[in-house]
Amino acid sequence: ISGEQCMRKVRIYRSREPDAEDADKGEMPRKKHRKRSPRLDILLGVILALGCAALVIVYGCRTETVTVTGNTLYSESEIADMLKSQPRCDNSFWFWFYYNYRYKNQIPLLKSVSVKMKSLTSLSVTVNEKKIVGYINFDGIRVFFDGEGEAVSKANAPFDGIPEVTGFDIEQPALGETLPISDTSLLSQLLETAQAVRKAGISVSRIDFDSKGAITLTSGTIEIDMGFGERIDEKVNLAATLLPKLTGKSGTLHLEDYDGSNGSRSFVESP
Repeated sequence: ISGEQCMRKVRIYRSREPDAEDADKGEMPRKKHRKRSPRLDILLGVILALGCAALVIVYGCRTETVTVTGNTLYSESEIADMLKSQPRCDNSFWFWFYYNYRYKNQIPLLKSVSVKMKSLTSLSVTVNEKKIVGYINFDGIRVFFDGEGEAVSKANAPFDGIPEVTGFDIEQPALGETLPISDTSLLSQLLETAQAVRKAGISVSRIDFDSKGAITLTSGTIEIDMGFGERIDEKVNLAATLLPKLTGKSGTLHLEDYDGSNGSRSFVESP
């Protein structure tokens, strides 16, 4: 490289250095600033929105008002208390999410639950109760069961139209468990009888099984001898037809030998 070229490079280098005058003024060479990525702005916006939503859900969604439809045995307030008793259901958003997407018969009485949010603090609930067909009294605690034999509710008082079942010496089942009747044929007869009574709409206060398994229904002042479980549906439907004709009387309606003919039934009035 020639001396002239070296001198030219030195002059160019020096020309790029800040002047002394500029240095005295405190001015420095300007640096180029990079423009912030739009993707970063979008990400920050999403994070901020999610944070605000989380705050609203945690602190703004409180379960204050629950309206219930579809209930038959229990009152609206009783069903609402059952629903709110589940973990974290004091939060209305979780209440809505839990019963719409995670409910799996945690409350044995309720077959299904559907929830709509009317506001941050108000919910509308539609329930589908299981069909209770009878109860067993355990020292004042009545355990109600459905048509599958599952214990679905406990109460201190009976419900209108739900018959008591007697004749079984069993331990009290927990809610959600099947009645602990070891003889499956007797359990089947019990459930068949209770469901037939419910379907026929007969007013029966008690379904009794004696030590041999014979079934007796009590309807007011009339006892109905059903025998050992044969032709249960036919006998119950026949009883539904005959009972209105026995109004004001007391005695025993004998259907234990009913075989489909008129001569296989009788009524013995009490003296």
